[in-house]
Amino acid sequence: MADGTARDEWAGLDRQTRREIRRNGRRMRPHPDPAVSAIAARYAREVLDRTSRKALIIRLVAPAVAYLILARVLTGLDTSGTAAGVNIVVLVAGFLACAGFMVHAWTGLRRVRLLTRIKMANWLAPGATTVQPTPSEEPPAAGESLAVRYAPRKVGAVLALSVAVTCVAVGFWVFEAASWSGLARTVIIVILVVIAAIFLMTIAGHAWTLARWALPGRPVADLDSDGARLHGAAFVVPWRAVSEIGLFSVRAALGRPVGVVGLKCEDPAAVLDGTRLSWTRRRRMRRAARIYGTPFSISTALTDQSADRIAAVASGFAGAPVRRH
Repeated sequence: MADGTARDEWAGLDRQTRREIRRNGRRMRPHPDPAVSAIAARYAREVLDRTSRKALIIRLVAPAVAYLILARVLTGLDTSGTAAGVNIVVLVAGFLACAGFMVHAWTGLRRVRLLTRIKMANWLAPGATTVQPTPSEEPPAAGESLAVRYAPRKVGAVLALSVAVTCVAVGFWVFEAASWSGLARTVIIVILVVIAAIFLMTIAGHAWTLARWALPGRPVADLDSDGARLHGAAFVVPWRAVSEIGLFSVRAALGRPVGVVGLKCEDPAAVLDGTRLSWTRRRRMRRAARIYGTPFSISTALTDQSADRIAAVASGFAGAPVRRH
């Protein structure tokens, strides 16, 4: 597709249609018109591909750091007479300027998040995909399987980041609690407890993944001649039931793109016939079916295999085409 085509198509839509696309995107629902849905997906993909992750982080963090430095410098200066009034004026002006920049940055983050949801809600529309590539990697030899495992380095990095963020957040609120008294201090302590509980639950989840799956090297999925064995759900998707391999790229507002491989089947219910699934697993599979068009998906966020590699191997075994969304 030529540069600018998706933007031109988006600009050609009337204001009411674009508003409807945004409203449906917030609810993760596709536009009812397939042609409009395809335009929305192509536009969101083009804008997101041109959005710099580092620039978003800098725009968000830099104003806060600048204000903290300004406040620290001013508190060390002369606070008597006219100088005190000047310091206060400069501090307030700096706060307002930094707050304005942070609001602008948050607006950019919200736009990225909305575009991501618009893309995910509409990428299954006919015409939304512009490439149907031949797998770039050869599948393994006959009878050779591919095991997809959690990468201990990736899981450990996420766990370390969660611990670091928790320490910073808890330390900040502990400092604030020590600076206040009475009702304000009680409110801050309540906020501290809630934040600590949320972060500790996140840390516990990452620690469990590291200890249960990553360090022992247990496979998340096995792809062999019999089918795709998804160990988290404890069932096998036979290759004869797979009609297409979907290759998806999911991006968080400040995160790197994550590859997801979807194994599309004509009759998913037949594959799951007689399989007992927990409520949590069924909920996840319903969400996957709504987003990826199939309940059978493999995310490569923390795994040791790339989405392209998994898709190439699955295509080789199933003889099904790969469609990139």
